[in-house]
Amino acid sequence: MNQTFQRNKPGWCYWLLLASQSAGAGIILWKGIPIYRQLLLGEPDPGPRLSIFLYAVAALALIQPAYWLARRFPPPVGRVSRPLPAHLVMFLGRMVFIYVAGMFSVVFYLRYAELRFAFWREALLLAVLFSMFCYTTELERLGKTLLDPTEHDPLSEKSTNA
Repeated sequence: MNQTFQRNKPGWCYWLLLASQSAGAGIILWKGIPIYRQLLLGEPDPGPRLSIFLYAVAALALIQPAYWLARRFPPPVGRVSRPLPAHLVMFLGRMVFIYVAGMFSVVFYLRYAELRFAFWREALLLAVLFSMFCYTTELERLGKTLLDPTEHDPLSEKSTNA
């Protein structure tokens, strides 16, 4: 029974870590415009500043540790290729990053004259963008594994001969 638990542990760990990353990405997608406005433009009211800052930090805390821990586990998708789910996952990853980059571009370019640069704001903004890059990279890895599980399975013959 202990061996079964150890063998299945990476599977449930991977999905739990992916769920954590997805929750963090959801926060960024849900509060993206206010986060960008706060970090790029600054707001005189301290109330929104604290809540938006907390959303950004919470998203980072959900995404970054989960992403780096998930790198230790291969996505547990079995040994059968699943092209449609693979393409849907990779499409979702691309769309998420395009949306986040688009939000950044809109706020940055349309309000360039109003920007208030501060090191902590730019550092947090870059951390948010990097977190979304990490999340989309994880979705891409999952999609590629769904597309060709034997290539990404450490126990398969194909990956050991390469």
